[in-house]
Amino acid sequence: MDPSRVTMELMIGPQDRQKFIALSKELRLIFLRNGASLYRVNEIVGHPGAFRTQLRVNSWAEYLRQYARMANAETELVERVQVMHSGEQKPVVVYSFGSTPQRVRGWLGLRSPKRRIC
Repeated sequence: MDPSRVTMELMIGPQDRQKFIALSKELRLIFLRNGASLYRVNEIVGHPGAFRTQLRVNSWAEYLRQYARMANAETELVERVQVMHSGEQKPVVVYSFGSTPQRVRGWLGLRSPKRRIC
């Protein structure tokens, strides 16, 4: 099985930046505890408020299992982070199976250097 990745790009307002970072650190621990091999958040340098989260699991089936097993409090935490998105459009989500990304919503195309947050 090929690893699967879920990448999401969010725009976070300056008033929510610190809260977003704190919640992202909590999410990282949850996803890693539940079996993800990677969960990280990068801030896109040169694009104030632009963040990219990346989750990697061993397979798409494992990703679906992780979400099915999440406790209500964990699901609420994911929703709290997503609600912080302040962009005009919905957050950009890209699902990658193996090496082929499946674009779900328009990719922002932010190719600037990144600074790891967690």
